[in-house]
Amino acid sequence: MGGEGGVVDLGRALMAVYVSLYKRPGVLVLTDKAFVLYDKQSLKRLLPVVGDALRILDEKAAAEISRLEGKELVKALKEHGFKPRSLLLYSDVRRVEIEKGLMGSIKLKIATTKEDVEFRLGTFPGGPSRDEQRSRLVSKLRELGIPVTERA
Repeated sequence: MGGEGGVVDLGRALMAVYVSLYKRPGVLVLTDKAFVLYDKQSLKRLLPVVGDALRILDEKAAAEISRLEGKELVKALKEHGFKPRSLLLYSDVRRVEIEKGLMGSIKLKIATTKEDVEFRLGTFPGGPSRDEQRSRLVSKLRELGIPVTERA
């Protein structure tokens, strides 16, 4: 899905939620066109002693970023070194399922025409709660006309 000169238009950033990606922090951004997953390359392999400390800083940054919208969101992603890793166009999304799990966990499942993608909403002290992120996410998805199912 390349645009002119191989550049992909990710759309205008609307909001973000903090997600866990196999014990790494990530930021799932909703644009006016797609879900865009941002994450950071792990430095743990390169710097095993300080890798955990860097991961904690990345978690804190992801949590703080999840409060932002629009241009502030895009600026913070760049400043903290988060890079776009994958893209799910809304035209390929059939529905989004949000399910509450044990001990306050919240699973986000995006069903597309090709595959289903799952995330867990993350949280960090000082950042938005999982429920706050879920509420904002459901509201924005409905505003965008994307079918959402919530399960307790």
